[in-house]
Amino acid sequence: MNGMRAELLTLLTDPERINEVAPDAIPALIGEAAALQAQLWARLQSLNAAPAAAPAQASASGDDELLTVKQAAARLGVSRKWLYRHAPSLPFTRKLSTGTLRFSARGLERWKESRARRAA
Repeated sequence: MNGMRAELLTLLTDPERINEVAPDAIPALIGEAAALQAQLWARLQSLNAAPAAAPAQASASGDDELLTVKQAAARLGVSRKWLYRHAPSLPFTRKLSTGTLRFSARGLERWKESRARRAA
């Protein structure tokens, strides 16, 4: 498989060479790309699953946190179904890929504050 990884690296650095890939190597390359994507998603998820103290540190340093649908719905006090339905119109929605949504914690808080000011 090391040869496939080298070929995948070549394609990542020079996508114009895609026509040089042997047709019988394409399925293996797709598999390698999928495995790499899965590893990257797992890494991203491990970064988002920080300890409880991390969000306070993140907001103190100005960094933002990406929330899952479940986390964002809990902070807003709405159902996950409501959040999915309204996600396209919410300014704090971040689409990571097809079917993967996250929500900016800082943006969510700003949005809640602006809604509270309007209601007052």
